Amino acid sequence: MRDNSHTSEIVKNGKTLILFAASFRYDHPTIRIKDIVADAFERVSPHLKEEMQVLYIRDNPDLCLKHDLYWTSQCSGPNEATIAMPRWGDDAFQMKYLTLAIHQTLYSMVRRQHIGANATFGDEVLSRGLAAYHACAASGYEWPSALNANGVQKFMRTRVLRYWFRWYDHFDKHWQPSQGDFRIATEVGYELAEMLCDGDDPETFCFGEAMKLYGLFLADALWVLNHPKSRRSARIMQHKAHRPTSLFNVRHLAETVLSL
Repeated sequence: MRDNSHTSEIVKNGKTLILFAASFRYDHPTIRIKDIVADAFERVSPHLKEEMQVLYIRDNPDLCLKHDLYWTSQCSGPNEATIAMPRWGDDAFQMKYLTLAIHQTLYSMVRRQHIGANATFGDEVLSRGLAAYHACAASGYEWPSALNANGVQKFMRTRVLRYWFRWYDHFDKHWQPSQGDFRIATEVGYELAEMLCDGDDPETFCFGEAMKLYGLFLADALWVLNHPKSRRSARIMQHKAHRPTSLFNVRHLAETVLSL
């Protein structure tokens, strides 16, 4: 187990990350992981509020296939996160995914320390999209699309909007997305993050304005992506109008706002 497990303490900019990495199913060394984590942690550490963080990384293909396919990233608290990979090795293909997963997860930890848990599914979509957007900018790798060659399509955005105001990570949670919803949510969120960044430096945007954004107030922006040529879309982008809403969504929006 000497080469297949690794524990280290990484200190950057006065913040500490305790790393636990283990490859239980495959005979792959884990020592290279520390270098990747250290580079990613150096980027996010100035923006962390907590002094101590913990990151777990291990190979768990069953969990990945159940949820996200490529890897699973979860923040169980503001300063604790877990990454499950199908496997990793020394080839560039596997290390690319591991690198993206690490950058994505550490950014998610930063955002959680700034705005708290994702109360609604809209918050989860936005957080996933921003984390993926940051991971691509920081690592230089392209996001591995789980969708078809045409990318995000209108019906996918519509599906995400349908669940936008439902409780996600909350004491009153009564709904969980399915496997497909997680993958679609990440890519819809990525598209939304790219739209909000609007050509600015991605890392500056992700650690600046994005730290103040809540999904609750961005359903209109997602509607604009579905109706780019609409006159209403132009007025929405000028903050002079709102998207058409059903009675169902109005009720969920009112419940969410009153609970904040």
